Amino acid sequence: MRKLVLVLTLLVAVSFAANFSSLSNSSSLSEVAPLTDANAHWQLTGTNEVGCVKDGDTVYGSNDDADLTWNGATINLTGYDGAAIYVQYTQVAADANDYCTLELNAGVGDYQFPDAASPTWVTFTVPTSISNLLVNFNWVSDAIGFDTGFKMTYFQVVGVNNGDGTYTNVFTWTGDMGITAESHNVTGMSSLGLACLSWRFTTNDAGGDYQGWAIDNVVLTEDSTDIIDNDFESSGDVWDVDIHGYTVPWERANDDDLGYGGYGFPGTGYAWICDPFDHGNADANSESFSPWVSVYGAAAVGVTFDSQFQTYASKEDGYFGYFSAGGSSEVGEDWTNLDDWTTSDSGTNIEETTWGQIKAL
Repeated sequence: MRKLVLVLTLLVAVSFAANFSSLSNSSSLSEVAPLTDANAHWQLTGTNEVGCVKDGDTVYGSNDDADLTWNGATINLTGYDGAAIYVQYTQVAADANDYCTLELNAGVGDYQFPDAASPTWVTFTVPTSISNLLVNFNWVSDAIGFDTGFKMTYFQVVGVNNGDGTYTNVFTWTGDMGITAESHNVTGMSSLGLACLSWRFTTNDAGGDYQGWAIDNVVLTEDSTDIIDNDFESSGDVWDVDIHGYTVPWERANDDDLGYGGYGFPGTGYAWICDPFDHGNADANSESFSPWVSVYGAAAVGVTFDSQFQTYASKEDGYFGYFSAGGSSEVGEDWTNLDDWTTSDSGTNIEETTWGQIKAL
């Protein structure tokens, strides 16, 4: 019993010291030496590889809290319709308390990397609210156990615009369909880093009354996880549109007031609509794009949505499909140096030999 009390007392005392030290020893984002030999810090760990390890070793340390921060001007994503970060990494940690987090713009869109013993790709979609991107990798560990930790061999920031990449048509509407519940396999979206859905309505310069297309309740699912879920009921539920030189857009409208028939989807208020009747029966060639997403490597990707497609003498066409794109590179890092990065270490100041003695009790 006395031995157990001694161990618990030592652990509580060291834990208190660790918490106090982590507050008193925090540093600004400037390159500093690791606090002790027990701590790891970010450094080149091999040819075209960066990681967070102890000096002269291949493993991480005890009570690490280390940052790798892009130190150039913010990465400008203005003008892109979507953006993503590509990372190739490995991570082998001793327990769930040891991990690396990708942090963007003060906590917007943080991503914690899961363990991956072999090189693994992650495509992280940048939230559209970010136009000037900040990037920080944070490695943390506790004092119980160690392993090879987080190593990164590829980092890239890309931007993409609507219409970029490869288009794949999934289905074509050529005649009146009425209200239908659509369900389509779009697993091909997983072939490249970024993808978006596309709906395109064209009158083929035919003119006429009461033609158009309305969609609602769009759900895109990746391996049973909903990636997009939009019912267009909120005023913010609008998507980008390209009218391809004509005048009729896609727009959020009350589907009980549609000019081409006065119909509406049962139980809904608003839908996403391309309605030439509401624009003087003008000709249309209007395309709407969902937000760009990443479903790279997914085993199954599917989309469902409510649809009503109306033609005038079957002269109009509706095309549903998707774009897949790699994106245009804004930043690419091959990890031959850390010239564009700042490192910092605010890990707890605990000597490795001290922990060895405590663990031996």
